[in-house]
Amino acid sequence: MRSVFAMRYAVAEVSPILVILSVSLIAGISFSEFSSAQSSMSLGASATNGCGYVTSCSVIVSLSSPGVIIVGCDCFPSASAGFSVSDSADLTWTVRESGLGIGGGQYLMEWAAFSSTPIINDTISISTADTNETWFGIVAFTVLGATGFDSHFPLAQANNPNCGSAPCNTGISTTGSNEFVFQIGGDTGYVTETAGSGMTFIAGTTLGQDVYVQYQIAGSPLNSQTLSFGTTNGYDNGVIVDALVSSSASSSAPTSTSTFVTTPTTASTTTASISTTSTTSASTTTSTTTAATLTSSSTCSGVQCPIQAVGKVNYALTNGGSDINNFTTALHFSSNLVGASCCISGESVGNWSLEVNTYSPAGYNAAFNQFVLTYEGNGFFIFDQEYYATSDALLFQSTRQFQAASDAVLTPESVVSLTIQTNSQGTPMNAIMSISNLTLDSYSISLSLEPSAAYNAPIVSASTVLVGYTSGESATFTSGSGTLSYEAQGGLSWQNSVPTYAQYYNAILAENSNMVYGLPTQVNSTGISQSFSY
Repeated sequence: MRSVFAMRYAVAEVSPILVILSVSLIAGISFSEFSSAQSSMSLGASATNGCGYVTSCSVIVSLSSPGVIIVGCDCFPSASAGFSVSDSADLTWTVRESGLGIGGGQYLMEWAAFSSTPIINDTISISTADTNETWFGIVAFTVLGATGFDSHFPLAQANNPNCGSAPCNTGISTTGSNEFVFQIGGDTGYVTETAGSGMTFIAGTTLGQDVYVQYQIAGSPLNSQTLSFGTTNGYDNGVIVDALVSSSASSSAPTSTSTFVTTPTTASTTTASISTTSTTSASTTTSTTTAATLTSSSTCSGVQCPIQAVGKVNYALTNGGSDINNFTTALHFSSNLVGASCCISGESVGNWSLEVNTYSPAGYNAAFNQFVLTYEGNGFFIFDQEYYATSDALLFQSTRQFQAASDAVLTPESVVSLTIQTNSQGTPMNAIMSISNLTLDSYSISLSLEPSAAYNAPIVSASTVLVGYTSGESATFTSGSGTLSYEAQGGLSWQNSVPTYAQYYNAILAENSNMVYGLPTQVNSTGISQSFSY
């Protein structure tokens, strides 16, 4: 059911995780950075987003040591619409490219902000005063150790005839060695871009507008070089090339990790809180004991009869007809979770998703919604929100990719949770994803939910599944067992199907897997526990 993500990272295994929910926690974060023996600069975190028909669109990135944040936008309708950048850390932003017209009323723009201190969870927003039709394709990334730009740059070229139909720049020369040379590209089509020869792809998105970025650390000065992306698109396109320098280029690369503390942003509503423990012994959950079995109607009747809960089918959670507020799903892994997704998007990847599906009462435009957390490996996550009508028409989608922590954080003492925070009307307003390691470090990210008021709706039922990571793909798990925990402020119970007072109670999920879910256990009036194994 979900659309294809613009980015995919293959990963075959996630380390065993013991998950304890703690929404209000103090988070310290450790990032693994990429270092270069030739340069004191290295690539840090990145994020993308796409928005339409709004006046502001945001991404969240962190700068784990002094350096620079670069922001690029493929924006519509025009540069004269007054697009500008601001952020929650109140950095000073410099315009590097005010607007390269690429056709179709779209313009490529670039901004930069340097910081001498680390910044965690910096919410970066591109805004415009234009209240008519607008579109944003945003990419942001950080470069550690950068202190300035090569004075020869930036250089912006649109529809360069010297590279066929691949987005490119020609005649590129740098002043010195070991410069961090990057390109921000965009086009009026919809083809997912790839890295060109000698370049490393950082991030890209086809949401909102196509925008993408790649880089290389040039060991020796470039002299009239051609730098191109890897995929032709046959549409109008443009590329901004820029180059960063460091005053300490001759020194050694920065330390691979940097740890510091921050308090995550939370919504103004009261947050749910649950603390659940789970043993990590292999005997806790096995594939032979977790399956919910079919029970004949002669021996069981009612909404709490066991069902065959497998793959995209799991038990439904409710609050007796009332709204489910501040809903949290937490994963407790007692063994490694390994599941490769295949194959709607044309590739086999080692990704899987925690998919939280929510249902609205009658009378709301958005009848069936999804909040999805996908682990990609190397510390990267995707958070995806989608809103659907009863016709199965996609009303709204926002996909954000971010770097949460190094793989070393995901150990048996770790904490992982996904909370959908609601306001006083029961409308989802914010998502909090948290990881906490009791012996190493912690991380928390607050992700503002972005639908327009026309699609806001309370939650009256929810169901969580472990499935393939995108666009109807199926995850084939070869390892994995543990416990799912659920919590909601005010009350939570379970039954064998989505209640009929939810207007899209018969929705059928597209994503699937071979995961088997156990019979839920009512821990208390607000908490439920459930085993799983493949």
